[in-house]
Amino acid sequence: MKARYSSLFDSLDCYLAKSDGTTLKQHTLDVLNYIKHLTDDERAHLAAVYHDLGKQASGFQRQLEDSGFKWHYRHEVLSALIYLMQEEFDPAVFGAILTHHRDIEHPHNREPEGSISAHLRNIGIVLDKAGELPVPVPEDIVRKLVEHTKYLRYGIDEGIYTDHVLLRGYLIAADHAASAGLKQPVQVKKVNLNISPRGFQQQAAETEGNLILEAPTGSGKTEAALLWYDRNRNGNRRLFYVLPYQSSIEAMQERFVQRGVFQGDEVGVVHGRDMLYAFRRYMDEGNEDLASQQAKQDANLNRLVHKPVKITTPYQLLNYLIGIKRFEVGIVQMKDACFVFDEIHAYDSSTLAMITVLIDVIQQLGGKVMVMSATLPEPLVDELKRRLHNVKHIVADVALPDRHYLKRLDQTLEDCIPLIRRDLELGKSVLVVCNRVDQAVSMYQTFSDIPSRRLLHSRFMIRDRSRIENDILHHKPQLLIATQVVEVSLDISYDTCYTEVAPVDDLLQRFGRVNRRGEHGIVDVHVATTYDAGKLEYVYDEEYLKNTLNAISEQAISWHVQRDWVNHVYQNMLQDRRYLRKLDVFSNHVRSMKAYITTTMEDIEQKIAGTIDVVPACYLDEFMQLTDEGRYLQARELLVPVPFEWKQWYGNRISYIGSGSYTIDADYSEEYGLVKPEKGEGNSALIV
Repeated sequence: MKARYSSLFDSLDCYLAKSDGTTLKQHTLDVLNYIKHLTDDERAHLAAVYHDLGKQASGFQRQLEDSGFKWHYRHEVLSALIYLMQEEFDPAVFGAILTHHRDIEHPHNREPEGSISAHLRNIGIVLDKAGELPVPVPEDIVRKLVEHTKYLRYGIDEGIYTDHVLLRGYLIAADHAASAGLKQPVQVKKVNLNISPRGFQQQAAETEGNLILEAPTGSGKTEAALLWYDRNRNGNRRLFYVLPYQSSIEAMQERFVQRGVFQGDEVGVVHGRDMLYAFRRYMDEGNEDLASQQAKQDANLNRLVHKPVKITTPYQLLNYLIGIKRFEVGIVQMKDACFVFDEIHAYDSSTLAMITVLIDVIQQLGGKVMVMSATLPEPLVDELKRRLHNVKHIVADVALPDRHYLKRLDQTLEDCIPLIRRDLELGKSVLVVCNRVDQAVSMYQTFSDIPSRRLLHSRFMIRDRSRIENDILHHKPQLLIATQVVEVSLDISYDTCYTEVAPVDDLLQRFGRVNRRGEHGIVDVHVATTYDAGKLEYVYDEEYLKNTLNAISEQAISWHVQRDWVNHVYQNMLQDRRYLRKLDVFSNHVRSMKAYITTTMEDIEQKIAGTIDVVPACYLDEFMQLTDEGRYLQARELLVPVPFEWKQWYGNRISYIGSGSYTIDADYSEEYGLVKPEKGEGNSALIV
């Protein structure tokens, strides 16, 4: 390819590609070199050769040299014209060149003037801009460009397994990487695990292809997954290690790198707040500007195709199937990769339905899947066996010491206050877990006489929650009152706990924050079984709560007991109407996807996120000032996640302020967090 285009490359030396002085020849060669490491498809290589040739236009060159001049046109359009004059037409190559920066059209006519179609409406303007190229462009070529673009919009097949998706993804990925100064993707050199494998770990290491693993917490599932990946990676396969919680992702990266499993440059984290986590980590060194710069560099690099090991949430992968901007880059990363889904029991029925579709997509893209958990309901195991090709199922034969003894309390959590006080007076550290934020705040206020206490829930600003969690880790309070966030966010260990009943897998996660390492033998954990069904309507499925109450009994909680409980509670989980509806809706959506089209932010919020970010009104001035100063990471630390439904239920108190964020007219304090508006101040619907 290089020899074929040597004369073309030589002529590009006198043109600029970037304002930093990078020549068009150098950038084109860099993109071509990078894309060759991503794929052997010569059509992708051809797209790399032509993708930026439109930058030869005199107006574009002037724009690079004169910061005061604005060209107001898209160089990709001219690049596509040059391709049409020089090569036999291939719609996927043409589409990749034409759209490597912009979609053909914006969804729902958003920003219509920024789309490629907007620049093709006036043939005269296209001809005028083409006249700035060093070679003449016939009018019939311009008309072919317009017709071919219409074909890309209306004539290509639906689906994400098309050449259009893959070639566009390869070109955008290579272009972004080369622009960042990267020469070739990193590859995993070695998976370093210095262990003597247990039986089930050795079985995983010998498994080629898809795998389901059930093993108790603390038995070494992660090591088993890494041994499976080493067996299946075939040199170049990427690894997506998928976890449900952001805090778990950050801890896993630290584990992989500090223990030397992978080299630091091989591992990246990708989740909704990855840049903020990195910012806080770098802020330990005290330089805010430097921390912000380093955090942005880290997050941007991790989101490129560059690193071979990505620790992420399923929501990032599902975003690709929703059709976020440049989703094609995500698809080419997923192609032929290995995926480990850890703690898959932790998802609600709607998310689990989308993950089911995701697993189908992964296999169609040539990927391999490992699903693992301490507790997998039998219906889910059966469904996974039906969907995963040639799958092996391993149930670990491991005996670990029991750590907890369940005590049923046939009363409300509030009625347990005397028992909680008794344990505090005995000098015990006590964890209290509520199912609702308002309930947690009320319980916290009840214990105002306890000097060593903390409140933790989801409705704190990111800045305050980070501070609270850090204080809890370094100065553990005797009494911690929390909501479900404690199930995953902190590596803490209490002497006992009191919790309102919840679905059994949530209870087991809560128990995991008690006697965490078994240092006290077997200790009591208490479940209050009486609850207000109306107040939990928007929190948990009533069937799962009733099944849990029928399943759990006073006894030592061994791993086999846990599995029996989970199987009883979730015996009908795949008949859940929310699961079935989401499975149908999401499957149809994925089948209808097309290259070159992006999904709107609102669509993503509704289908994936489940939450929106709000700034309490009392902090809006600070948020806007930080934004105006360009201190965007500091501004985002003032955000509070709330349910997406709040936009409807409290819409008169919520206003959009841009960049996917909102402000809310509601009280906020650093001690109690965001106060939910009272009934009558908007819709009266109950929320958590």
